[in-house]
Amino acid sequence: NRSYSLSLMCNTSLTNLHYFLIFTRGAALFTPCRRAIIAKTRAVKLMTFMIDKNLVAAEFLELANRVWPGEYDTEKAGRALERTINITARDGQKLAGCLRILTDGYFFGTITELLVLPEYRRRGIGSELLRLAREYTPTMLYFGAQPGLEGFYEKNGCKRSLQSYEIGGN
Repeated sequence: NRSYSLSLMCNTSLTNLHYFLIFTRGAALFTPCRRAIIAKTRAVKLMTFMIDKNLVAAEFLELANRVWPGEYDTEKAGRALERTINITARDGQKLAGCLRILTDGYFFGTITELLVLPEYRRRGIGSELLRLAREYTPTMLYFGAQPGLEGFYEKNGCKRSLQSYEIGGN
């Protein structure tokens, strides 16, 4: 079984992190900016992960509607995106995933959403978004998990913490 290696350059600045997503026998593996072994018959996608200060509301809502269909207001979504740290995963120009952090910068931070397009799931994208959130957040992060996803978060080094509650809003 012959394999190929590929060298690549990496810009490790906060705003542009390149990773190769390697598909091998139905599984996916991220190889951060070093050397990637590529199976002869498999495709390789270059995913770009970045702190996206210019995330457009319409683009984010397209992703959100694929994951959580709803009636979203583009103007309100734009204001919300301006108030959060937005970490995105892109396949070329396509927004494949996004993790948003709301923080006061000192005492508290929360992950408001972790969204990955259905056709990009189980490829390590959500795990990488969580790793970057941990690396670049200015505070501890607290968040709630959807029922059934607790194992994903625990596998990624998250620990059960405070019980969460909800207060209705407008």
